[in-house]
Amino acid sequence: MDRLKQYLIKNFEQVFVLLILITISYITYYIPFKLAFMNFFFLPVIIAGYFLGIRSSVLGAFLCILFVLIYVIIYPRMFLLPTTELDLYLYVLAWGGFLILSGAVVGIQQDKLRKEIDQTCRLNDDLAQHQNELHEANLALHEYSGNLEAKVSERTEELEKSKDAVERLKTRVEETLYSTMDSSVAKLMIEGRLRNEKRKISLMFSDLVGFTTYSEERSPELVIRDLNRYINDMEPIILDYNGHIDKYMGDGIMCEFGAPVDFDNYRLLAVMAALKMQERMTRYDYPWRMRIGIASGSAIMGIIGSRRQSYTTIGDVVNVAARLE
Repeated sequence: MDRLKQYLIKNFEQVFVLLILITISYITYYIPFKLAFMNFFFLPVIIAGYFLGIRSSVLGAFLCILFVLIYVIIYPRMFLLPTTELDLYLYVLAWGGFLILSGAVVGIQQDKLRKEIDQTCRLNDDLAQHQNELHEANLALHEYSGNLEAKVSERTEELEKSKDAVERLKTRVEETLYSTMDSSVAKLMIEGRLRNEKRKISLMFSDLVGFTTYSEERSPELVIRDLNRYINDMEPIILDYNGHIDKYMGDGIMCEFGAPVDFDNYRLLAVMAALKMQERMTRYDYPWRMRIGIASGSAIMGIIGSRRQSYTTIGDVVNVAARLE
């Protein structure tokens, strides 16, 4: 059954032509009112035009005319008009029936066509609506992309500014640390490698004999100027021998050798720094004498203080060096 259905759908035109031939043959030969039934041929021609197109419709019309013409030539008496009143009524009735049938068929097809047109219009409207929605979505996406790019650029610029500000702040903090403590201590503190520990060091104290009397007899500006000149001369020597300047105590200097960076020859470094300091003191002809005390031993090293911190030494070696000085 399915194969027959598929065959009829696939070969609809050939089947339709065959049905027309059979119908024409039957009507022409067996139906007595042939003139009335000639209106029947409008129906297949109209259907052929609707389903198969103008070519098949015209071809079917010529085929009907050809068959009828052949029968007219062979049996001309069968196509004469009815001679009685009853025959005339039957002729009109048959003609009217086929006319109504033709109108009904065409009307049904018209309704079907209108529904298809309406459905097509609805599909077109839906398609247009979807296209509008797609267009609006594309516009929104384009606007969002533009805003996103602007926001990314703005955020990138803000991050660059923040990075520059952090770098400037870092540089300022480092400069502040380097200006308030030894560079090696500041570097270890920034890197997070400065530890509180107990280690062996050499500690040196130095001060100036006669500086108190000197400062009382002169103006503060002159005293500070001369003291800074003295410290500027002594400080490079201590740093050259890897010493850590712990603090300045008026005219006194406290420094460690062997901390925070460990050196095996820290004792020798402390002695050499002291000799160089005495040598420079003599060469520059300062009006004071320098006293130096050096002691070596174990001491506790670490960061002391809460808000104001400093890296310093705690232990007996500090007291010994101070007494030796």
